[in-house]
Amino acid sequence: MGNYPDKALAVLRSVSLRIERHLRGRTHHNSVELPVITPPLTRDISEEICDAAAKMADKLKADFIFVYTKTGQMVPLLSGCRPDCPIFAFTPLESTRRRLNLQWGVIPFCLSFTGDIENNLSGSFSLLKARGMIKSQDLVIVVSDMLQSVQVMNVP
Repeated sequence: MGNYPDKALAVLRSVSLRIERHLRGRTHHNSVELPVITPPLTRDISEEICDAAAKMADKLKADFIFVYTKTGQMVPLLSGCRPDCPIFAFTPLESTRRRLNLQWGVIPFCLSFTGDIENNLSGSFSLLKARGMIKSQDLVIVVSDMLQSVQVMNVP
């Protein structure tokens, strides 16, 4: 590892953050819609939700996308859409959180879920505010594979 592992990690972190900031400023897709070859009904519902959430985040210039997932299956679909904002993924399973670390633009967290999505949102907001990652009035798109839904809200 060398004599200065902390400095080495700090340099790697600063380089990766700079590169991600640079790449987020670039558009990774054309805004021109491609012709539909197959009927939209054949696409999976989760793919449609992720596609809509990414387009909505880009169009509304959202600050973040939150994904609540037990299985982690929706996160790669959303990551593949390459939205212009970071994706925060919340899962109750540590193994899923570790796997989500490999997805582009995703910052995963392990968070115990309650039966109420509002409580989950409140817990996420508190966690991220305490870490200085979000602030009040940030625009957030919320996606969940537990309810198969998309919501738009401001951080309280």
